Order: sequence, then structure tokens, then C-alpha cells
Amino acid sequence: MGLLDRPLRLYEDGLMHTVAARFYAWGFAPLLGFTAGELPQAIRSLGLTLDELALRLEPHLKRAHADTAFEALHAFLLERALSLSLEPGQILAASRLLQARGGSVKVEELVQACGLSRRQLERRFGQTVGVSPKALARKMRFQAVRDRLWQAPDADLSGLAYELGYTDQAHLNREFKAFSHKTPGQFAAEMASLRGLGVAFIQDQPSFRP
Repeated sequence: MGLLDRPLRLYEDGLMHTVAARFYAWGFAPLLGFTAGELPQAIRSLGLTLDELALRLEPHLKRAHADTAFEALHAFLLERALSLSLEPGQILAASRLLQARGGSVKVEELVQACGLSRRQLERRFGQTVGVSPKALARKMRFQAVRDRLWQAPDADLSGLAYELGYTDQAHLNREFKAFSHKTPGQFAAEMASLRGLGVAFIQDQPSFRP
């Protein structure tokens, strides 16, 4: 999956074992051999090489050996990353600045930081990441709110809005609903209910992110 701007729900009958990797937005397409524009907001096949990888992981998952499945996936991705020449310059610098600031960076700051014109920045950003710097910043700020509400469903929303660079709580509410189809309050209540049932989340633990 490429970058999403709406929820993607997966449904399965019976028991399902999964192993997954999460990527920085600017590393996903180059690592897997795509241009960013080829990645729609949906699931797609990644080709024969990764289909073969999936077949190697399947026995581990069927035996519920998640650790060995993850190790095999980690080794494959690391080997692939070391064999490629990923974006080394201005786009990586701009992306890391966005990441460090949680998306709270104006395009003008990115232009100054990476030494490109605004038009060059947006064109090369689109080629590498698949979206504009502004669009990626919106997603990052949404993710910051979402992660905070995962961890602390009772967090003060007006305080979060101020801390994460939204104009006000109403602005946060509009952006959050655009990406999640829920208000922050609805999402927080849902997370509180799940945590009350002892549900854990992938995001609770650090994960390998090439």
C-alpha cells in the first residue's frame, strides 16, 4: 500500500496470521522498485520477487512463529536497501525535516532547507513520495494526533491542537475526520474501550522502519 488518506479495512474469515513492515513515505516506492505515482491508495501485488518472499514466510506464520517470519522479512528488506541507491539529497533532507517537526513546517522553510525552488521541490517530492510536501505534512500531523490518542485517549484536544500546529481545535477536528472518518472524540472513545478490553496495538512497540 502507498500513502493513504482514508481508512482501509481488511476482513477475513477465520484465523489470520500476518507479518508486516512500515516504511517512511520517501523510502517505500524506491525500495520496492516503483515510482511513487504507481502506488494507488489500495492493495496491489508487488511482483514475483515479493510473491516468492511471501511463500517463504507462510510456513513460519502457519506455525505461529512470528519472530522468525519477521527476521526473514527484515533480512530481505535490509539486503534490498543495501543494494539500492535511494534518494540521498534534497528530498531526503526535506522529508526528515518534516518528520522531525511532525509535519509542522511551512513549504518556504523546506525550500530554504533543501536549496531547491518551490516548483523543483514539489515536482521531485511527488516523484519520490507520491504526494506534495503539504499533503505529507497533513498526514504526519494526523498521525501524531492519532498516535497520541492511542496512547492517551483522555488527552486534551485543544492542547493537542496547539501543540501539533493546528489553527484551533475545530481545525484539528476537520483534518482528523477527513483522514479517519471519525471525530477525534469518537476515535478516543473507541481506543479507550479497546484498551479496557486489553487490546494491544502494533504502534505500542518500536518497529523496524527502513
